[in-house]
Amino acid sequence: MTVEVGQIAKDFTCSAVSETGELIDQFNLFESSKDQYVVLFFYPLDFTFVCPTEMLALNKRMQAFEQLNTKVVTVSIDSAFTHLRWRQTPINDGGIGAVNYTMAADVSHQICRDYGVEHAQEHVAYRASIIIDKERRVRIKHINDLPVGRNIDELVRS
Repeated sequence: MTVEVGQIAKDFTCSAVSETGELIDQFNLFESSKDQYVVLFFYPLDFTFVCPTEMLALNKRMQAFEQLNTKVVTVSIDSAFTHLRWRQTPINDGGIGAVNYTMAADVSHQICRDYGVEHAQEHVAYRASIIIDKERRVRIKHINDLPVGRNIDELVRS
């Protein structure tokens, strides 16, 4: 059963790349976001067409999220090593550079399934934004189809 709006969010532990570019073997969502709101920002894959635009726009708004006491965690089915490589690749070469948010590696697809955001045919995450409050309750769940990007300013406003 997937987590829906109004329900308690599902905790997870996975490998990740921190906002400082360090590999984390056991990143835990709830431990990393105590007393904070959380934005789970799902996207299909690293090094794909729409993703860099969204990821860079998200990074530009990180100060606003920090002022709102909000932890931002991006999630795709890529490995932490692929996330790190994408982060280390210059923007002009298709990378995203040193972004200021955590990048979670959902290689098992379990996080995508738990939140109901896995594309049935492509087996990647839809472009989904999920906002979780300080009590761990899902307040917003917005899902876009694969080719449709998101408005980050609207996400901050939410």
